[in-house]
This record gives sequence, C-alpha cells and structure tokens, in this order.
Amino acid sequence: MSDKYYKILAQLLNKLIKDGKKSLALKYFFLFLKDINRFSEELLIPSSVFFSRALNNIKPVLSVQKFWKGRKVFYLPKLITREQEVKIALKWLIKSSNSRKEKKLNERLTNEILDCYKGTGSTLSKKQNLYDMIIESRPFLNLLIYK
Repeated sequence: MSDKYYKILAQLLNKLIKDGKKSLALKYFFLFLKDINRFSEELLIPSSVFFSRALNNIKPVLSVQKFWKGRKVFYLPKLITREQEVKIALKWLIKSSNSRKEKKLNERLTNEILDCYKGTGSTLSKKQNLYDMIIESRPFLNLLIYK
C-alpha cells in the first residue's frame, strides 16, 4: 500500500472527529476499515484499490468560484489541485454518509463507499450538481479574461 493511501485515510479519520472525541472516531474508523476489507475480499481486489477507485469516482476535477460583476454573482469554473480534489471528495463523502439512515457511523460510511464504487449514491449526485453548475456558467467564461 502506498504512502498516499495512508495519508488519505488519515485525512478521513481527522474529518470523522466530532467534538474532540478522537477515540470514538478511531473505533468507528477501524470498524469501517474492517468492513472495507471484507467487501474488497469478496470482489477479489486489495482494499486500497477498492477505496481509491471509489474515491476516484467522486473526486471533482473542477470547482466553482464566485465572481461579482456589479450586483450580479457569477459562478466561474476553476481548476483545483489533487489535494483539493481529495479534500472536497472526503467532505462530500462524510456529509452524504451522515445523511444515510443506518444507525452506526461505520455502516453509513461503508455503504456510501460501496455506492461510490458502484457509481451510485448521493455523493456522486453532488459531483453531478457541481458539473451542471459549471455547464450552466459556460456563457460567462469570457469574464475570466477580465478578472
């Protein structure tokens, strides 16, 4: 397993911490890793590949930036770095997993990762909404020149 994989997992763990309760977050994080290992063994792929494919499905390549011209607000596309891609993807992943109906955090997170791997889920709809917003803002791309 690569160093980048561990770095991304550490970022996920840090985003799971609520109200400074790291021990509780660690408990659910390790249960989540155990579930991911179980599902990746069923699919006969390593867990790092399983997690990275799911994360690649939800990582955005572009983001939007607000631009004011007079009193109007325009949302213009901007390229983001790989670190920002991962940061946004993990933020979306945790938000969508918290909106799921399962009781335990590890179950919600595991099922959301499974949905992302399969190409479904609310996290992918967030990515699609972002891309729709970027497509809608195409007529205003000339404003990037004057910025």
